[in-house]
Amino acid sequence: LYEDGIYKDSTTNVITDTYTYEDTTGGDESSYVIMNSLTSSEYILCGFIERQQGFHCKLIPSHTNSTASTVITVSYWNGTEWVSVGTVNDGTSSDSKSFAKSGYITWNPVAENTEFKKEINKEDPLYYYKLSWSQNFSGDVLLHFLAGIPVPMPIGKYSFPLYAQGRTFLFSDQTNRKNYCMVSSVGTLNSFTGVGSGDGLTFGDDTAIVAAGEIYVNLNTGATSNILVAKVGSMYLLSGTSPDTWMITQIDDSIGCSAPYTLKASPIGLEYAPLQSQQVTIWQSANAIMMYDAASVYPISDSIANYFDQTKSESINLSKVANSYGFWDNTNGNYEYHWLFASGSSTTLDKELVFDLRRQKWFEIDRGSGNRLQCGVDVADTSGAHYSYGGTDSGYLQRLENGTAFTGDGGSITYEFELGDLPISGTLNMESIIRYIRLVMVSKGTTSSTVTVTHYGDMNQTGKTITLSPSKSGYDSTMPARSIPGSIWGSHVFHRLKFTISTDDETIGFEPLWVSGLYEVSRLRLKD
Repeated sequence: LYEDGIYKDSTTNVITDTYTYEDTTGGDESSYVIMNSLTSSEYILCGFIERQQGFHCKLIPSHTNSTASTVITVSYWNGTEWVSVGTVNDGTSSDSKSFAKSGYITWNPVAENTEFKKEINKEDPLYYYKLSWSQNFSGDVLLHFLAGIPVPMPIGKYSFPLYAQGRTFLFSDQTNRKNYCMVSSVGTLNSFTGVGSGDGLTFGDDTAIVAAGEIYVNLNTGATSNILVAKVGSMYLLSGTSPDTWMITQIDDSIGCSAPYTLKASPIGLEYAPLQSQQVTIWQSANAIMMYDAASVYPISDSIANYFDQTKSESINLSKVANSYGFWDNTNGNYEYHWLFASGSSTTLDKELVFDLRRQKWFEIDRGSGNRLQCGVDVADTSGAHYSYGGTDSGYLQRLENGTAFTGDGGSITYEFELGDLPISGTLNMESIIRYIRLVMVSKGTTSSTVTVTHYGDMNQTGKTITLSPSKSGYDSTMPARSIPGSIWGSHVFHRLKFTISTDDETIGFEPLWVSGLYEVSRLRLKD
């Protein structure tokens, strides 16, 4: 307040939206600003760390200005002198009396390159605004609260958003700093100004941020959330929940995310000890599928490492690495991460590998040409039920885990599992013959299809087959067995078995439980 030729610092008087006033004693004068008989040559200066386009002013009721024809002028500092902001919408005016009531005072923001900070009374430079009036105030005006309305910050061309911690995070400004993140105020989607949004966040060097995800963490003091931020060659963790508590930690300087659409947080926690679990995030790096469990980054793709080995024909197509896609499917209580990628020389995503979070095992889904997924999404209806949908390479959006056949062309679903090449006699020098095989599985009451058991001897690429029926009416499981004459599969050191069945009339066509059998040692073999 500039009054009586001196500056009077009234910041603490108006910083909170409360006051204490009593007509007889005046109450607590430190909870409001006394502007009695303020003259037209006196004024208020309001300073902010950001440029403003308005104020919210609150006056104590019945202690407002009553001087007729009082008009407010708001001025900014242009580096040399005070200049009017132009037309002002004075929400405190009533009957042509400014400051006659509480309200908002707003104007169109002035050009950024014309407005500068100023030092007042030897304090830190701020963006100051001068509020002056055309007439002297009446004798009893008390202002108890004043807040600014910041000018919206310009939003550049950011790569992607993340809604987390009740805020919107905009990552990687492609026109300026690709390692920068702009954050909205808490509880808002698009308000990026004010102290609640902070000054933005910068992650490491100037390389671009490509992906980010929110991960919840259980602490002794309660639950909170962190944000995992990925570049192509490094990973960062943003902890804290506000500009005052945010802290950026680089958790890896060599492993990053090579496929932005694969970085996804799990819908449930990974159980690492009985009754203890932790939410995890999974993504594709340059040479593995990685997992972060709020403690460390580690690979989970050792069992499918052939897809990252460029000496293998089925390995990932390096020219399409960034196109890979990942999504979680929690349909029917299954919590599975689907990794879609282009293998070999394919230019579309032709492989679908699935990580079962509960079992921590991988399996493959082959939906056939025209049904190969290119992306996946979670859809919720108005009742809160969730469904998984996938976009196919033929341009259709289809509901997953629904029906008895692959949707679209109605093709049968082929189920398959295969054992390794096993020296079942326990030594590499002994040949054996499988004489008897039994497959225990959940029984099926509809399909007429049978399970084909293919035997491959001594790593032969051509196998010999028998069939087993999965049908057994009135039973939960069935245990079909088959005796096998030695002339069918023959005598071998190594035995590999593959079990397959195709159905289009069962909700789940194949549910094997275990395999057993008998073998006979046939002869000693010391050379081929």
